[in-house]
Amino acid sequence: APTGRYVASASQDMTLRLWDTARIDGGVSDRGHRGSVHLVAFAPDHATLASAGKDGVLRLWDVRSGAERHRLQVSDQPLNAVTYSPDGAMLATAGDDHVVRIHDARTGATLRELSGHILPIYHLGWSPRGDRVASNSSEPLVRLWDPHTGAQAGEIPVIDSFPGSTAFSPDGRSLAIATFAGGVQL
Repeated sequence: APTGRYVASASQDMTLRLWDTARIDGGVSDRGHRGSVHLVAFAPDHATLASAGKDGVLRLWDVRSGAERHRLQVSDQPLNAVTYSPDGAMLATAGDDHVVRIHDARTGATLRELSGHILPIYHLGWSPRGDRVASNSSEPLVRLWDPHTGAQAGEIPVIDSFPGSTAFSPDGRSLAIATFAGGVQL
């Protein structure tokens, strides 16, 4: 977590481990996923941890106690991306089924499904104001979405390669796109 008190790890052995750096024993471990755990994300308030993976399940955890708060079968295919909105009110997931889903961060309930990709989605990023979500797959473009309405807000073609990770500038006016060709496109 950004506070430095907790560290979370995901593993191919189906475990999620939440490490409390103030304890010696390594903290809480869970084997509740039915496949490799691909990713974890801390909420901006550091109180909740989201995990997702090969089983298509989104799980929300209480960081202090390690207790599972919510479990939601999001897809019957693997989830490859999970990220919180800057204000922590929403959570976005995406994966092999080509759909970006916007969830209520408190309950995990799906609020909107954003369709348009034709290949599995591997990365998501929120703008600093929380008014856009960038998603990318192995298609040579990045899609921009309005998470409040579910409408596609634009597409950015990626030149000479496929997009890797993306990051919005602090003012939200620019998007940096790392490419598999080793470059960065602004």
